[in-house]
Amino acid sequence: MHDVKPGQTVKFSVENCLFGPYYEVVDVKKTYTVTAPSRAPSKMTEAEKEKYGIEVIPLNELEARSSELNLAPEIVEELIKYGEPVYVAHNLTVEEVISEDEPADKEELISELVNRTDYSREELLGPVNPFGNKTNKSEESLSLEK
Repeated sequence: MHDVKPGQTVKFSVENCLFGPYYEVVDVKKTYTVTAPSRAPSKMTEAEKEKYGIEVIPLNELEARSSELNLAPEIVEELIKYGEPVYVAHNLTVEEVISEDEPADKEELISELVNRTDYSREELLGPVNPFGNKTNKSEESLSLEK
């Protein structure tokens, strides 16, 4: 759990990894930023609260709404001990941070995968998968007819 100060920008990354045989790993990482409103929710006008989609959740409702808010039980306990209402902003702008190290688009990512793994584009994306069974799936009949 993190307290976010008014106007603070939070940066976070999400990484997905594909694990193949023989310890091969290919990963894709995306980084995002979110900037909190410039004033604390308790000091906002109603128009500002509406703009950012600020919802005030009283502590007596927090446990019942924890799964909806994706809050782990230990976070709920911590927030209840803190003793203040919980503010949730539903309308903040999330921006993707484009890094020179990250592929810019799908084709660049595919080229990077081909270079990293030494497999051809066809092997990686075609009917023959180097990570699994070598059978050409397009040649197999999916029909139940005999």
